[in-house]
Amino acid sequence: MGAFWLAISLLLHAFSFLLIILLYMRLSRLGEAEQRAAKRAEELEEAMAAHLVAWKEENERFLGELDALLRTKTTAGAAKQPLASKLAAPAPRSASDGSGSASPTSPTDESGAEEKNGEIAQTGQNDRDVALDYFPDIEAIEDVLDLSPSASAADAARRLHEEGATIEEIAKKLQKGKTEVELLLKFDRKTSE
Repeated sequence: MGAFWLAISLLLHAFSFLLIILLYMRLSRLGEAEQRAAKRAEELEEAMAAHLVAWKEENERFLGELDALLRTKTTAGAAKQPLASKLAAPAPRSASDGSGSASPTSPTDESGAEEKNGEIAQTGQNDRDVALDYFPDIEAIEDVLDLSPSASAADAARRLHEEGATIEEIAKKLQKGKTEVELLLKFDRKTSE
């Protein structure tokens, strides 16, 4: 009887050792899965950081190009403005020369200061005009997505089919797939019925 209990005890010990080994293996697999998940999270974080750096560089490049564009357009506009102000400036001076000598505090000096202030205001206005020329009006932009096949392709496919061309020939001429041509012809038959 003692041998019987001893055999049962040995079997229970072996079974418990087996369960302990299985639990240890599952725990180690879980630890490995956590390590893989942490490694993937780090890789994802590195990839996101790289994309953010690339976006930042692209944004800085775009802003630099935009500044250069605005500077070139404003300098081109500013170069045109002095010519216009030089052409407009002799007219008041010739009128003052005809009436007598002009004093240093004459109205022409005040008009010169007004012209400079006007040029500064016009330059600011030109900056806004250049920006408005560069960026389109948001309200004017329409997102249109036409999912229907073009009427010209359907008409051409129907016309070629009526002339006796095969589906393969129609597909080659219209540079479309055979299935697409079959569908065009099928839809055209259904709409004409």
